[in-house]
Amino acid sequence: MPLTGLPDGLYPWTNGENIVKKGPLLTLEKNGRIAGSAISLLGCVNNFIHWTGCGVADGLRAVTETPARMLGETKKGRLDVGCDADLCIFDQEEEDKLILRQVWKFGECVHAT
Repeated sequence: MPLTGLPDGLYPWTNGENIVKKGPLLTLEKNGRIAGSAISLLGCVNNFIHWTGCGVADGLRAVTETPARMLGETKKGRLDVGCDADLCIFDQEEEDKLILRQVWKFGECVHAT
């Protein structure tokens, strides 16, 4: 999803056509047909929580602990002794909407808003 995080606008696509990006929606310039999505992982988590009512903990587990475990990863996806110190700090403005505030990688803050 190379357009994720980029501003809205017109972007060249691989087959010589142009893609129009408006929020996470991607459409073909020539006919307006849906061409994909540029939604962020956090946007997907927020949608999952909203549509299923699963709660924040289960929504985050679906994109952290579960995939790490499925890949056989032992130092990612959970908070435990001996695991990498990778963290995301969120605010919750609404019951089912998370907002990213900080990202920590190996114990160092690499992003803050």
